[in-house]
Amino acid sequence: MSIGQELHEGKIVKIEAGIVYVKILVNEACQHCDGKKSCMVFNAKERLIEVKCPNSQDYQVEEIVDVQMATSMGFKAVFYAYLLPVLILILILILGNHFIQQELIPILISFLLLALYYCILYLLRKKIGKKFVFTLQKK
Repeated sequence: MSIGQELHEGKIVKIEAGIVYVKILVNEACQHCDGKKSCMVFNAKERLIEVKCPNSQDYQVEEIVDVQMATSMGFKAVFYAYLLPVLILILILILGNHFIQQELIPILISFLLLALYYCILYLLRKKIGKKFVFTLQKK
């Protein structure tokens, strides 16, 4: 694994024309913990990753592979999903409280804009998804 890369072991569950679907096990907070083997049941989540792979014929269902992604893309995903919405929420609350004297109106506006933000993010998911590139490595 090169520097700046996230690597997860996974199992291929389905192969279609140029796309390989890999199921990985994500341990949210325990990635580097020594006791993770004993408590992994409570923290583990399975994710299905769709990997565009021009040489998909080289892989087989049930094969164990490594899924690789640049760490910077993970930071970008966190920014889009968490940081930017919080910044929008705080900015609208501050501006709303400054210009509107009632507290309820800025709160409602900020939550409506937050819902609008997530709707736009959902509508643009395919375009945004093209920026997040995964690669496969055989074990």
